[in-house]
Amino acid sequence: MWCLDNLHSHWGSYVRIARGYGVHRLCSLMREPVVWGVLVVARPHATIRTGEMISKTAAGEYALDVFPSRWSAIVREALAGRSGSGRSSYRSMFARRRDFLAFMEYVISDGLQSEPG
Repeated sequence: MWCLDNLHSHWGSYVRIARGYGVHRLCSLMREPVVWGVLVVARPHATIRTGEMISKTAAGEYALDVFPSRWSAIVREALAGRSGSGRSSYRSMFARRRDFLAFMEYVISDGLQSEPG
């Protein structure tokens, strides 16, 4: 399925690069990649599970419903950024990056283990 390939190859590579050194690591400290990345991996996960294509905002709401509460803060951060909220709920951009990349890894791994809905 295309969604599985996309999660594994494209987004898995993004996480590995963002954990490395250079511009991607620095960019992952900013809020915009968090907003984009959290919601963009939740979307294909939802498609894998439900068979439906949904919006990025709906993907955030889906993530709040189906993933453990451990991920709620980073998902809410992404949804707030998407809606135009200028203030981050994270005190530390390093903590936000840690949660962002860990969430992406979790969703990718979970998506690879999921059966289509």
